[in-house]
Amino acid sequence: MTTAALAAANAYLDNKPAGSTVRIGRARRDADFWSCPHWATVPIDTWRSEVMTLALARYFAQETTANPELIDRLGAACPAVVARAVRHSGLVLTPSPVRRAELAALGERHPDIAELCRVLFIFAQAYLERLEALEALRAAFARTTPFELLILASLHAFEHLVPRAMAASRRPDGVQTADEAAWSALHDVFMWKLAHATPEHFLLD
Repeated sequence: MTTAALAAANAYLDNKPAGSTVRIGRARRDADFWSCPHWATVPIDTWRSEVMTLALARYFAQETTANPELIDRLGAACPAVVARAVRHSGLVLTPSPVRRAELAALGERHPDIAELCRVLFIFAQAYLERLEALEALRAAFARTTPFELLILASLHAFEHLVPRAMAASRRPDGVQTADEAAWSALHDVFMWKLAHATPEHFLLD
């Protein structure tokens, strides 16, 4: 049973079966995998493996298929596995998906999962606050064109980033320096502006 479960999980993570003439979408693959009745009989120790934990992370990252009986079993027997899968799933960045409601119901029966839900809530609130702060900062550039934003970024770079970069050496530990973080931020700002630009924004007067 363990060998078959690991093989199925590896194929699921690799988006197989491959070579089929009919394209199998993500929702269909999730439904086929998680609706399998045999998961209820897979030993708990098997779920503690890295492969099964990563498969479980994909369960928490989708909303089309539910297997509450399996999640209840895992929440009772190995809540640490559920918590690790949730961390890998990116669920903390999604404010109100179906899986969050499922975890909340599970937390009413299992204290460890209830603690996980509280942590998710704290991180979700912090994430939303940062999104709001980002939108407030972007508002200052809402009416600028991509060309105007390029001019402003160039002025900022030559006034602040270039002189420091010429004077400072790269950190030997490979950690991103403040200047590198600033260049990354400028890149993100440009990508945001270009994503919302229309052809008229590129006409110069």
